[in-house]
Amino acid sequence: MQKPSSRLSRLVMTAWLVGPVFLPAQSVNRLSDDKILAATKLAKDHPSDVKWVKLGDAMLKQARDAADPSFFSRAEKAYQAALDLNPKSVDALLGMAWVQNGRREFEHSIQWVEQALALNDKQADAYGLLGDASVETGDYEKALEHYQKMLDLRPDMTSYSRGARIMFLTGNFKKSAFLYGKALGASAGSIGAESWCTARLAQLQFAQGAYVPAAQLLAQGLEKAPANPDLLETMGKVKGGLKDYDSAISYYKKAQGLRPTAELASALGDLYLMKGQTEAANRQFEMVESMHRANVINGVRDNLERARFLAEHDRDLTGALKLAEDEFKARPSIYAADTLAWCFLKNGKIEEAKNFVLKAVSQKTPEASFYYHQGVILAKAGDVGLARKSLYQALSLNPNFDPRNTLDALKLVQELGKVAVTE
Repeated sequence: MQKPSSRLSRLVMTAWLVGPVFLPAQSVNRLSDDKILAATKLAKDHPSDVKWVKLGDAMLKQARDAADPSFFSRAEKAYQAALDLNPKSVDALLGMAWVQNGRREFEHSIQWVEQALALNDKQADAYGLLGDASVETGDYEKALEHYQKMLDLRPDMTSYSRGARIMFLTGNFKKSAFLYGKALGASAGSIGAESWCTARLAQLQFAQGAYVPAAQLLAQGLEKAPANPDLLETMGKVKGGLKDYDSAISYYKKAQGLRPTAELASALGDLYLMKGQTEAANRQFEMVESMHRANVINGVRDNLERARFLAEHDRDLTGALKLAEDEFKARPSIYAADTLAWCFLKNGKIEEAKNFVLKAVSQKTPEASFYYHQGVILAKAGDVGLARKSLYQALSLNPNFDPRNTLDALKLVQELGKVAVTE
């Protein structure tokens, strides 16, 4: 996991030179069953690879907008129908790659992308997908190369936002904010795209503990799109940062009604636990379990998220460790390293936890939870000074990064302070 070179500056310079590319308006609403049936009938009655690709695109959008993994299989069938008619359909090949990307089967996504690039090496989305796979495997230098190619070919919201993501991962707030700003400018004309970019900018502000500016930005976005799940979910997170937990729950519930995800259910459950509403929390955690079962049925790989949830909630810690070890072995990203370190800690393996948490913070990614985990692990190892330093780093970066973990961090800081005094 080497730190990307100065070519990061080229990525930002390219974004500054080319200016925004405006995107066509896109609906943020889920497709109705009638529209899906009509599109399916059209593709079957008048078969062509183009029609099947369009149907696949619609199914893929539904999988994302509705957080319904069953639509990945339906999209896959549509793209395969297109390939049966035209094996050289680049759009269908990339559609298959997008399906595997959505399932988080990045190794399979690469295989489809390579077939598409063999036919046309000027496909911007192809390089974006390759960059995504590189991020997931912890090769941030290679991800940067792919994203740069994407930006060179098509400077738009999707390429800017990917550039912003790699900047964040490699510890550069300012460049990340700049590129998300470019993405927002490029999203004009599409409420859905603009809302998504607004939410990402607010999340970046949240990561710095800038809760009030983030809330103001989101409020402006919600005036235009009051039922956008990205904005609602991010506002819930920001309200949690502001310790307005009732509002946080309200926003999370609105987002959940539009697009239920395991991450949302877990966050809601944690807030209910803080308020002493155990039954409500357990309902949310059962929802997490149900979503995991749906992912298994539909071939969506959620090992990392599953391991993190289990470790955070002290459930099946042996199973969590096995999942985390398997995931890191295949995809040694910083998030996989952080999750594995936490799972090792929960299983009482302190030395192993120390080793992997160092990998997690190696990119200087501004994730307060990384430093919180490092602080807890070092405290368990008896290194009081470095433990306090890591915990202070987490709290200074994002003072209320997670309602439950922040309380634990503050408590541990006080306990370590007493130890330091007695020593």
